Amino acid sequence: MRPFLRDQPDDLQLFACEVEQLQAEIEDARLAGDEARLLAALGRAGDLCRALGQSRRAVDALEEAVALARTERDRARLAANLIRLGTAFQYADEHATAERFLREALALAEAEGLGPYVGFACQHLGKCLAEQGRYGEARDAFDRALGVRQEAGDRDLAASTRRALELLDRVEARAQ
Repeated sequence: MRPFLRDQPDDLQLFACEVEQLQAEIEDARLAGDEARLLAALGRAGDLCRALGQSRRAVDALEEAVALARTERDRARLAANLIRLGTAFQYADEHATAERFLREALALAEAEGLGPYVGFACQHLGKCLAEQGRYGEARDAFDRALGVRQEAGDRDLAASTRRALELLDRVEARAQ
């Protein structure tokens, strides 16, 4: 399995500093009982740790964020953090677990009418499937993400999905 369009931090040191700042934010939010602030900080910290290659730390933060979003019944943050958690498992090469969380995020986003999260879930699911060599399914996910993003008029995200489809074409051609 080869990585497919994985994020690479521009400045590792800056990301590491931001994670440490977020740890302080997480502790402050816990002490204050500010669950909304805690949820936001956990999600961001998990995302940064994933990008830094700190898989276990990312998963721990994001599992807590998902649990808190479920408790708070915050559907949008739950969808966002399920996508983040799925991506963290993908980066840890635990694709079956990643796929499960990404599909849960997609189902939630569809059921709740959270259009942008449908696009993000499809995009990340496509990447996960591509890494597993499931190119037809990946293409379907990317096509769906592209449709959602074009319908929303988001040119930047639509362009990102078009790049993913172009790369998928090249990867698939090499695999044949």
